[in-house]
Amino acid sequence: MIRLLHQSGYPLHLLTGAGGLAQGRLASLSLHRHLDQPSNWSRIQLAQSYFAERLGRSRQTPIKVDSNLIIGDRIQYLQQIDQLINHPFFYRKLRLQAKISDRPFFLKTKNYPVVLTSSPLNLRVSSSSRLIQVIHDLIPLNYLRHPDEAVTFLRRLQATADYSDRIICLSETTRQQFLELFPQAESRTLTLYQPVSFSAEALALTDRPDFAAAVLRRYGLERDRYFFFVGAIEPRKNLETLIAAQQVAVLRTQLPLVIGGTADVHTQDYAQQLQQRSRSTDQILWTGYLTEAEKICLLRHCRALTFLSWQEGFGIPMIEAALCGRSSLLANIPVLREVMGAAATYANPQHPLEVADQLIQLGCYPAQLSELRSRATQQIQAFADGQVQQQIQQVLQSLIS
Repeated sequence: MIRLLHQSGYPLHLLTGAGGLAQGRLASLSLHRHLDQPSNWSRIQLAQSYFAERLGRSRQTPIKVDSNLIIGDRIQYLQQIDQLINHPFFYRKLRLQAKISDRPFFLKTKNYPVVLTSSPLNLRVSSSSRLIQVIHDLIPLNYLRHPDEAVTFLRRLQATADYSDRIICLSETTRQQFLELFPQAESRTLTLYQPVSFSAEALALTDRPDFAAAVLRRYGLERDRYFFFVGAIEPRKNLETLIAAQQVAVLRTQLPLVIGGTADVHTQDYAQQLQQRSRSTDQILWTGYLTEAEKICLLRHCRALTFLSWQEGFGIPMIEAALCGRSSLLANIPVLREVMGAAATYANPQHPLEVADQLIQLGCYPAQLSELRSRATQQIQAFADGQVQQQIQQVLQSLIS
């Protein structure tokens, strides 16, 4: 969305929440490092900053984006940002506020006509500003193992319903779930599908035959002869079922399963347990972190993407697979059916044998693949940049005019 707003000509300032930044000439380097690899913080620092905020002593620091410091995939989005505004521990203070109070956090924004958040926040802005909040999903309220506390997330949703001028949900499924809780916000709530695309630099690299050959050779893979999962390694992605299904299906398909992605500090033990369960005969390959170009390459040449999450708000990997001309085997849950319709294969995420049957069908009887891939390519027209960009502009113009 940042990229589309930038292309539309809107000047963009990004509010960051780094604490303990270096001063003077090193402030820019310190903030860019924080955005690339978030810095550590202590509860004492957070408490001090929170009470300083309550006393009106918190300061915001404008910092220019330095293109020379933008290295790698993680912070490429900064190329579209005109200005960084650092508000120490801002997002941590919002979370703390939601834990201890149902009152929203007030942010002075009188110099900004529109404030846009990328997730629901317990936030109130200046009366001269218009607040747009984006809701990806309601997973913290619907999924047992989600790390976010349900009470604090519900308070964030309540503030979103009470104080937002527009509320954007990234699927109709999410919109309906939100309105079940807050029907009073219906006139201000709309569905706007998430734009999905790849960077021009990554696409140019993957168009080189030698690059694709090198990536496949690195992992010992053949074109169209492996299944692929890419995403965060966490319980919600339901890799247990996928691995159990692969252990059955591989006896027939002889196709490996490639699992790309990393675990965060909270799910590293979970990821290690999954890897320990994998046997060499299961033909399961763990790649770890993938660059954008490597991910595109593995998507382009897989038999199909596998995506069996218990809960999702949208499902970016299946759209990326379709952009690469590939179809997906998906969990049979409402939001994934909403987004991909008849352009994918579905299985019950609770039944490994049902998933295994679908893997066998895709692996041993690929006649349906051509039709599925064609449907997937057609389905993603709803997420094309031009269409989403037009919808975003309509929302902004309705508030600014």
